[in-house]
Formats: sequence, C-alpha cells, structure tokens
Amino acid sequence: MKRRKFITIAFSSSLIWAINPLLANDVTDPWKATSVEEAITALFGKDIQLIKSDKVKIKAPKIAENASSVPIDIKSDIEAKRVVILQSSNLSEQHVSLCANPFSIIGIFTVPKDSLIEYGFRIKIASNTTITVLIEDTKGNIYMNNSFIELSICEGEG
Repeated sequence: MKRRKFITIAFSSSLIWAINPLLANDVTDPWKATSVEEAITALFGKDIQLIKSDKVKIKAPKIAENASSVPIDIKSDIEAKRVVILQSSNLSEQHVSLCANPFSIIGIFTVPKDSLIEYGFRIKIASNTTITVLIEDTKGNIYMNNSFIELSICEGEG
C-alpha cells in the first residue's frame, strides 16, 4: 500500500508541476511579457511604487508619419542604475500578434555610475502606442513617464 500511495503522490505532483505554467498568469521572464503591467511585475515585483516624474523626459512625435521608423529620445538627470523602456499598443489581445513588436519591453539599460541618460533610437509600430520609461535610481526609487504616439491614418500613402 505504501508503494501505491507513493506512486499516486509522485504522479499528482508531477502533473501539477507540468500544468502549473499553463494555468499561471504570472510572467517571470520580462522579455516575454505582452503588457506593460506584466513586464513591470516581472522586473520589479508586485509591490512597487512608481513615481510619475517630469525628470524623465521623452521626446517622441505625437503623430507617427512613418510607422517603420519612429524616433524616440530619452533624457534625465536622475542618478540611475537602470532604465527600462516599454511600449503598449491599443490592440486587443487577439490582434497583439500583428504588432511590429508583440512584447512590451523595447530595451533595458544598465547605467554606469556618473553616466548621462541620453538615449536616442527608432522603433517600429503597428498601431497607436504608449511609450513608458522607467528609471530606477541608486536608492531604489522608480520614476516613470509616458508618451502617446498616434499612427497617422495617411501612413503609407503618397
């Protein structure tokens, strides 16, 4: 009887172990997160406080004329140890696979001590997008700001 009990427990626990990732909504790998909230939770945990700040400056066009090359500039004078850049599209979950980038994280930068935060890059978008920038300072505070980019209706014409 002990052997049967052992086999039953072993089988049950292996079944739970195999099915658990399919049932869980928690994303542990931030690079696989499909929403900004999932990415933030995977990077910083659930119990974080984001501080909305104008010290995080984002320069992005309000209307993207060329969706395949949208310029984004980020600047800040915060003494930071990490910068996280995220995007969220306004597509429904069933259309997220049509995005130019279906995952939320655009980039994560480790900032060396006494370095300036002055980043410029281009992204590709497939719909209206909100860019969110998180800056973790050396004390562990997380500052954020975001910018909405609207995709031009006339994009591609002409």
